[in-house]
Amino acid sequence: IAAGARGRFWFGPQLQMEDWRTAFAEEWDAIVLGTGMKECLLSGLLSVAGKKVLHLDRNSYYGGASASLDIDQLFEKFKCTGLPSELELGKLRDYAIDLVPKFIMAGGQLVKGLIHTKV
Repeated sequence: IAAGARGRFWFGPQLQMEDWRTAFAEEWDAIVLGTGMKECLLSGLLSVAGKKVLHLDRNSYYGGASASLDIDQLFEKFKCTGLPSELELGKLRDYAIDLVPKFIMAGGQLVKGLIHTKV
């Protein structure tokens, strides 16, 4: 469950609500703000434990400070003008630019936690 910066709310892959009040018409066991690694793990652990979780983000993308953005999102985030065309770069959505360099996770407690929470 997440909210984009433009006020859209998603509940699973199909249901989208334009009115934020609808999201708050129900009661929640927990409300998690942000979609960084810590917030996603917390939300996943609470959900796996059977809690009803409302997971919100102010951005129009997931991942917080460590998100991977396509070129459109990158230009929007840094308020750049003159977006390159697909003729110049190919499909713009084929890009995934990391805001923070990432390492490859191969094992350990973090990977076990991600698998357990189905993140």
